Amino acid sequence: MKRIAIVLLISSFFVSGCMNQASASVVEDIYRAAQTGDEDYIRTVFDENYESIDENLEEVMEQLASEVSEMYGATNMSLKELRQRELQTEVIQTLDKRYEENWYLVVGRLDDDHVILWTLQSDGYYFVADREKLSNDAYHKTVLD
Repeated sequence: MKRIAIVLLISSFFVSGCMNQASASVVEDIYRAAQTGDEDYIRTVFDENYESIDENLEEVMEQLASEVSEMYGATNMSLKELRQRELQTEVIQTLDKRYEENWYLVVGRLDDDHVILWTLQSDGYYFVADREKLSNDAYHKTVLD
């Protein structure tokens, strides 16, 4: 009985860890789509909050493809979903107010001095709410707790 409880506990940690990184996988998929020229996917994930995505689609795809190319692949960007316990209270309050508590924050490295911060929302599927390039210093001072 004790072994079953331990297996269940370990399994729940594994499953919850995988689920919490779903938003990071979406960002990786976005970069992959930009590299392969999948305009439909990029349009779909940006369409909800970027009304001018059709007009700027080529520029957005070039920017995303450039970011991932300069890091030699999305894996090297160290994409990670940030949990609320890692964030400053002000950041959480701002995001809760702006996105009605429906948000996921993903960070990725752009180079040695900068990160990209993705804000995603979900309504049965993930979509991009915002993305912002920050210096490492600004990221550590204004975002992380």
